[in-house]
Amino acid sequence: MASLSFFSTLSGIAENAKQIAKNSNINFEDHELSHVDLVRLLESNSETGKSEALHFIIVQMMHGEDVSVYFPDVVKLVVSENPEIRRLVHIYLTHYAEFNPDLALLCVNTIQKTLYDKNPLVRATAIRVMSSIRVPAINGIVLLGIQQCMNDSSPLVRQGAALAILKCYSLDPSYYDQLVECIRLLLLDSHPLVVPVALAAFEEVCPDNFAIFHPAFRRICILFSQFSDWDKTVTLKTMIRYARLNLPKPESSSTIHKDLKLLLESVDYCFYSLLPSTVLAGCRAYYYLAPTNELHTIVKPLLQLLSEKLTIRFTTLLYIRHITFSKPELFKGYLNSFFLFGSDDEKTSVLKLQVISHLLDPENANRVLPELFHYVFKHPISKVASTAVRTIGHFAKNARSMTPLCLNSLLRMLKSENDLIVTEAASSLRILIHNDPQETYLQYLASIYEKFHVPLAKAVTLWLISEHLQETIHVAPDLLRIAVKTFANENLEVKYQILDLAVKLYVATLSSEQENEDSNPAFLLYKYVLSIIHFDMSYDLRDRARYYKSLTSAPLTDFTRRILLSSKQLVDSTKETSQSYCLGTTSLCLEDYVQGYVPIPEWADVSILPQDDVRDTEMNINTISSAGPFSFQNTDNVKSLSSETFTEANPYLTSAVKPRFVGQQSLEEFYKSDESSDSEEYEEEESTSEEVTEESEEEENGDDNDGSDDDYENESEESPKKEETETDKTEEYSTTGNANTESSILSTESIVDKSVISAEQNLWRSE
Repeated sequence: MASLSFFSTLSGIAENAKQIAKNSNINFEDHELSHVDLVRLLESNSETGKSEALHFIIVQMMHGEDVSVYFPDVVKLVVSENPEIRRLVHIYLTHYAEFNPDLALLCVNTIQKTLYDKNPLVRATAIRVMSSIRVPAINGIVLLGIQQCMNDSSPLVRQGAALAILKCYSLDPSYYDQLVECIRLLLLDSHPLVVPVALAAFEEVCPDNFAIFHPAFRRICILFSQFSDWDKTVTLKTMIRYARLNLPKPESSSTIHKDLKLLLESVDYCFYSLLPSTVLAGCRAYYYLAPTNELHTIVKPLLQLLSEKLTIRFTTLLYIRHITFSKPELFKGYLNSFFLFGSDDEKTSVLKLQVISHLLDPENANRVLPELFHYVFKHPISKVASTAVRTIGHFAKNARSMTPLCLNSLLRMLKSENDLIVTEAASSLRILIHNDPQETYLQYLASIYEKFHVPLAKAVTLWLISEHLQETIHVAPDLLRIAVKTFANENLEVKYQILDLAVKLYVATLSSEQENEDSNPAFLLYKYVLSIIHFDMSYDLRDRARYYKSLTSAPLTDFTRRILLSSKQLVDSTKETSQSYCLGTTSLCLEDYVQGYVPIPEWADVSILPQDDVRDTEMNINTISSAGPFSFQNTDNVKSLSSETFTEANPYLTSAVKPRFVGQQSLEEFYKSDESSDSEEYEEEESTSEEVTEESEEEENGDDNDGSDDDYENESEESPKKEETETDKTEEYSTTGNANTESSILSTESIVDKSVISAEQNLWRSE
């Protein structure tokens, strides 16, 4: 399927190149057409002049210029017989019809007539243009056009009708009931060009009306492998939401529902796509739908995307970071894939380190910690180095056995000249030491306080000493004395901690036997801090000092001691907040809520789930035409995805996809077995077709006994010709050896009702 999409992409590029080469004769940079020249060319009788003027107007429109002044002259050309001129007029109308509704109404009748054109591309363009003319007065006509085009024989026209539903509903929601019925019929379509657009219309018009979606669910799963890469991405959004609300939650591979299994088998095709967004969409579907023991399927597709270009690598790492937060065991065996490269930019490096922080454990610490220490001291980007410090701190909090090693490393990082490294180290130490206060670490922090040049490091040291005064009662007065000397030049956050340490030290050291407070050094330092704060510029700091002064008016009371000396619970501010957003959303990429964000719904309760028979429907997928430039020849994969119920109900599908064992054979043996199997299948199909034709001829002879002798002679003359053509087809088929294609065509002919074909042929003959 991947090769099919690759060649289809190449063919599209070739067509675009031809179109560019065709229009390259007109060079608008060499000469500028004035308003008078454009009007003259539009009104001329020359098709070349009209085409040149329209090309120039479209180019100016795409550059952002206002060319609405030419609207009356362009509208007249809608009746042109030249398809190129008519196409350019349609493009112009889609942009300016809303601003000129009165003039746009004049060309609606002409566009409506093209709905009956013989060319399906013209019919598809007509319904697209009619729905793009956003004039409420013609919305009823657009609805009639949709109802007509949705029954068209061309899938392009039906696709245009599905796109028109979106525009019709956005302009006038009062047609809700009629549009829902159109969506219901389009969801049951058998062509892969139509169904994805119908799903988009379903999501926009009636996303909660699962009653019309139930019969189409299995059909969509069967057709899923034939969808284009972009269509698969859009389709999976709807399928995930449907499965979570209408299918039971899988606990393991043995208890998975048959319909959910059918969907997951279809999703497997996304992992072989050349488009990264399709691979990510498949991983997203597996993550939210598959049982836990099958999630390993998404690991290798995600790791392969890490070798793509920068934007793809960034998005993939966001997916992996989200997955490893809840299921780190999936990627622990691939830890080396997240080590940094010299070519990684800052954002990619930070995301890799965040993934490593989820995967790091005591078992792989000996391999990962040296790598992290290298990033801290050697990496040229400060942001990456600080993230590595945060990763070490996160690991120390989760692994108690590795805490002493990480603590010693973080204490050494406080002497770094990089402010970001010191800040992250201080933040990690604040949590680690507070959870396990040891006198040795607290004394060390107090001894190097004067060497700190980062405000956060000073604030953390003062906060830890004030919170654990019992362990540091003999070093706290000296630390306060050192801190007060530079109080006026300190950051506001440091000033807060100096005030807190002063008031707590005063209350903790004051005893009932102490009669003279002036002999207490802690009281003198506290009094000095209050006097300095009285002249500080921060009103909040001054208010807090007044509060403490009133509170310490009775320092020996239990109320004062309970407020000031009670231990406080520390909140980890480094906890990731992006994990609350779902995969595949902009909110996850920006790590913030974005308007329009819709989370993945939870699995519905089993008691409210619909019955399985609501998804039973006739799924005649083989009736898709295999001819034409928009056909999909690779139908074998679709048949192999069919469920047991679908296969039993449609036994003709299995005959075209029977696996043939090759083994060690020569080319002659291989093609000989191929021809024999093909001839057997063809004889079976020929016998069934002859029986059907004999029955239909007997019915026609019985009904048309009053026919003329001339008709009977004509039929007798045509019969040997038919036999000759059939024998020619048999000989040609036996020599080709293309078993898969011919068998699918024969199975299609055996399904189609012969009476319907003959009726259509008679209809065309009468016309």
